[in-house]
Amino acid sequence: MACVYRAAAVCVSVPRSDSAPTSVIEAAALGAPVVVSDLPWTREEPYRHLHMEVVPVGQPEPLGDAIARQVQSGPEEENQRAAGRYFDRAALFEAVEREYERLAGRA
Repeated sequence: MACVYRAAAVCVSVPRSDSAPTSVIEAAALGAPVVVSDLPWTREEPYRHLHMEVVPVGQPEPLGDAIARQVQSGPEEENQRAAGRYFDRAALFEAVEREYERLAGRA
């Protein structure tokens, strides 16, 4: 996937509801410009450290404008630094597993 993200002009993730997508973190870590829906996860730790253009949910005109801006801006070195500083994939998956166990009543 690394070669795909590096070749991408922009990474777009604009669902109406979702948790933080791993694909956005991976794309940011590889320097791809990122456009995402305005969902609660974009303001949470550690995701708020990524440079992402956040667009209103379900509004195609701002989405199109954001994609055009990001395609023109090119790779995001700040995203690479932020992703490297704040994201540890193993720690992220351990936290998810702990939460699943807590929800299942085993923690």
